[in-house]
Amino acid sequence: MKVEISPNTPAEEIQRIYQLQKRNLSRASGSTVKERCLKLRLLRKEIIRHRSELQQAMYSDYNKPAPEVDIAEMLVLLNEIGQVLKKLNSWLSKHRVGTPWFLFGANSYIHYEAKGQVLVISPWNFPIHLTLMPLIYSYAAGNVTLIKPSEYTPYTTVVVKKIIQSVFQENEASVIEGDVTVAQYLLALKFNHIFFTGSPGVGKLVMKAAAEHLCSVTLELGGKSPLIIDESADLNATCQFAATTKLINSGQFCISPDYVLVHENIKEKFIQGFIKQLEYKFGSSPAELLKGNYSLMVNGRQLERVKNILDDALHKGAKLEYGGVVQPDQEFIGPTVLSGVSEDMKICTEEIFGPILFIKTYRELQEVIDHINSGDTPLSVYLFSRNLLTKRRIRREVKTGGLTINSMGINYYNFNLPFGGLNHSGIGKSHGFWSFLEFSNAKAVMNQWSPVAGIHLVLPPFTRWTRKMIDLLLKLI
Repeated sequence: MKVEISPNTPAEEIQRIYQLQKRNLSRASGSTVKERCLKLRLLRKEIIRHRSELQQAMYSDYNKPAPEVDIAEMLVLLNEIGQVLKKLNSWLSKHRVGTPWFLFGANSYIHYEAKGQVLVISPWNFPIHLTLMPLIYSYAAGNVTLIKPSEYTPYTTVVVKKIIQSVFQENEASVIEGDVTVAQYLLALKFNHIFFTGSPGVGKLVMKAAAEHLCSVTLELGGKSPLIIDESADLNATCQFAATTKLINSGQFCISPDYVLVHENIKEKFIQGFIKQLEYKFGSSPAELLKGNYSLMVNGRQLERVKNILDDALHKGAKLEYGGVVQPDQEFIGPTVLSGVSEDMKICTEEIFGPILFIKTYRELQEVIDHINSGDTPLSVYLFSRNLLTKRRIRREVKTGGLTINSMGINYYNFNLPFGGLNHSGIGKSHGFWSFLEFSNAKAVMNQWSPVAGIHLVLPPFTRWTRKMIDLLLKLI
């Protein structure tokens, strides 16, 4: 019998581990770079050793194909671990910064230190790397970490928990299982930082709970990320990227394109090319999709939510260009393309988080810019164009967490770029050094090495000489 959700960890067990980690704060923050890297290497080894178990667990949770687990979970995770191992020593070293000339006799630097106790709340859509990646950076920064994975991927949680237990002591990192009541219990505890990945609605609740303790947060949310296609775009490449990026994980991820803004002259060509590519990559019938490279919806609740969005659009007059197949007994929604949508439809206001793509057309680029900027800031914007002016205008005039030009999704693999949204689509940035910053306190340090301090020339007592020095200083700066 399939397990639907993870069991709840008892409150007394949560308290025991929470207090255990609290007592370990000093030891954790004082650990050396060598100690931290040793455990991160061990973590990398354990992830690789459990590769087949993780693949099987994700297939059990919602039919996720093994190659997709490798490229969307393992590759991202191992890539980030490698970066941390290369850079951690320099990140934890003194970062010298400049000192204004009139403060002569002093030098300045930044020292990054652990924030303390961290809570990670991870989602069901990528339950491996979105659980382990925040832990990697939290541990690298010297924190202790409680991790609450999604209850909707119980098989994957079992394997991830086993990996964490094989590498870390309970007082360093520990997994707390359970449903929303467990999450609420955890959020009532005092943490120094909370890292949450999920919906904007739940993100607001996390931020509200964090405010009670003035706890800093990283919120990786989502929103409606558009795909913009102008007349100069390479339509073959556009359709290849669009089909893959939209339908990986059945569209259940935050940087999946929610809708297309395509120039009216190439709308039909795009739709035909997109359908051709999705059938080539995933299959042309439900039977092919179910036995091939296509994920199911994670559960009946998620299926029903997406189905309601689809039904609302069709009921209000949207045109079904392709698909629309829903099989609730198998938690399956097939790839679906809609056009003729209107702003009163749920599909135009709610994040789809499923395998449905709707098409809107435009004539002038200003329509695109105004439309995107009039709504909540998207997490990602995708632009396919060979026009330099179009690229420049979208980069400068459209507000978004990230912009990817003539490709889709590849930005997530680049740990040198900050990943994250703005306001409704997220708060804070992650990946690489940006993740390390989220889990660290940037301590400002000034060292007065000289017995003669320049600032003393303009400090009390305010004599005639002092006043002249102040006047001179104000003229020079």
